[in-house]
Amino acid sequence: MKSNKKSYLQKKSKDMNKKVFLQFVFLTVLSGSFAQVPGGGVVVFEEISVSNKVEVKIAELECGLESSAGQQKSNGYRNLFFIHGLGGTAKAWGQVSVACEIPGLVPNFPARKCESHLLDYNEYDINILLAAKETSAEIRDRAFANKNTRPPEKNILIAHSQGGIVCRAIMHLDFVQNPGLWQSPNSDLGHKGYGGLVTVASSLQGAWILNNRPLIHKMADDACNALVPAGVATTKPIMRWLVVDVMGTDGICGFVSGDILKLFFSNYYKPITESYVINGEKSKIDTFNKYADHHPNYPEFCNMPKVAFYAVEPQENIMWRTANWLGFNADTDPNLKGYFEANDDWKFYNDYIEPMYVDFRAGYKEWLKKYNNADWYWFIPGFGGAVVAGEKNKAIKQMQAFQKGIDWLDKANEDWKVIIGAKEYVQNPNPKPQPPIPPMYYPKTNPDPRPTPPVYCLRKGVSIFSGGAPCLQVNPNYDKEYAEYLIALKEWESYPQKLKEAYKAALEEYYIAYAEWNKGSYWKLKPENDGIVLAESAMNLPCAQYSIKICPEKTVTIPAMSPSLLPQWCKLNNILPMPEYSKGGTFTVKTGSSHMQVRNDEGIKEHLFNLFEGDYGWFFKTDKWNE
Repeated sequence: MKSNKKSYLQKKSKDMNKKVFLQFVFLTVLSGSFAQVPGGGVVVFEEISVSNKVEVKIAELECGLESSAGQQKSNGYRNLFFIHGLGGTAKAWGQVSVACEIPGLVPNFPARKCESHLLDYNEYDINILLAAKETSAEIRDRAFANKNTRPPEKNILIAHSQGGIVCRAIMHLDFVQNPGLWQSPNSDLGHKGYGGLVTVASSLQGAWILNNRPLIHKMADDACNALVPAGVATTKPIMRWLVVDVMGTDGICGFVSGDILKLFFSNYYKPITESYVINGEKSKIDTFNKYADHHPNYPEFCNMPKVAFYAVEPQENIMWRTANWLGFNADTDPNLKGYFEANDDWKFYNDYIEPMYVDFRAGYKEWLKKYNNADWYWFIPGFGGAVVAGEKNKAIKQMQAFQKGIDWLDKANEDWKVIIGAKEYVQNPNPKPQPPIPPMYYPKTNPDPRPTPPVYCLRKGVSIFSGGAPCLQVNPNYDKEYAEYLIALKEWESYPQKLKEAYKAALEEYYIAYAEWNKGSYWKLKPENDGIVLAESAMNLPCAQYSIKICPEKTVTIPAMSPSLLPQWCKLNNILPMPEYSKGGTFTVKTGSSHMQVRNDEGIKEHLFNLFEGDYGWFFKTDKWNE
């Protein structure tokens, strides 16, 4: 065992250029400033049938299967091989790997008779099979270096995210393409170097986020165009002049989405990712499925012990909770937390996103007030009218900037669900043309720069990727502000009543026609995901004995309080406010586990404990140090 394993984590350097959400951090700066717990679930595979795709029939069981401890003889001392995901390094499993093998570090998580090995395949990420070949060679080298004390067939692969795809490729090479390499009686290897596999938040049946890579660029570009103007509106005049007038928002955002984003998002375009693009030309998923699922020529492939862990995060603020653990600073790197202590996934939202939202709304209201007060300049002799017009135009420009920022923040989480495949708009086929939006009835002199209500409705109520589906409901807060704004406009106040009524009638006729044309269209939701990978993919490991849902919960005692005080109390305690909480009492709160967080949180702690206790199959039972 290496003596420096306990201290190396303190020297860990942040690999910031490998995190997709750095674009949002960059935009935030400009804007002003992928466990068994109570209530968790265990899923056992009853049957798997395959053509080109794997369809899984599952039966859900209650938590806490009876442990197999004592039912079989000891597995003895073994190796654990930890394998990182996309954009990660050998350090990705740092805290967990240390906790597994060094006694006395973590309460209620006894160290086991094992040695942890941290593998890194980044040098070979040209394609999945090359990464698998080289990783497999390293596994065998390490396994056979101590094969007399740690039987290679007892070793376990534990892989996060893309690492699970690499392991599927390793198994394909070992069981299908080159079985003679280790099965031959004359082979010096004698064994492939491992006997079991555990995947954690792996896109085992592909990842929609890879299919939707262009949408991330679009979302980032929209974010920049919305947040930069709103952000600079809160800064000093010199900054507004520099960013808006000199550099221009288009220039800045083109640089962000065209250059900076390509740099920070480069990992998602590496050739290795093409192997698990859903239905992609170079995808290997169908090939792996074909031979893994009860293939008569490869029974060992299916019979090898396998467990799939899949994480589920609550969908409220899913994008920001996922971003919280993407490692762009010390607060958001799971491995810079204590052992299994990456549990607070609200910090990024509370520290950056909510204050930004509050600032934007406050800024809008402040400039609305200035707009209304501009009429006082009429009393300036000689040029009062020009001053009024100038002040109102300035106020309108600032309100427009803040409202764009508010609009983007309002819909960011829903747009992110579309990107990861958790939300899909199913358009009912209709051969008839879509009804046209009523023409704008405001006069050309109207200084209001925002769209008319129906245009706003189409833009705001539905994801930016929906292809123009209608909004199902309109934000009441925005409607109230919008109505107040229109009333404040002298041009609108002087509008003929007949024209207002005609416009209202046109809108009502349009909405009726559109509803009829769009009948049958709907949003298809897949709420079980970890913010990056859908549960339906991460749980679907062919021939796995168990699929384990990581869904951490905690028990919270909440004092009775006024409903007005509840949001602040819940914010301080990192839980979502619910109306029933104001009455006080003890509640079970779902905290969830996101894609990166799951590598070092309470969820993985409790499920690894169960795994090593033998709850998910005797093969994985690993003796404690004191046994």
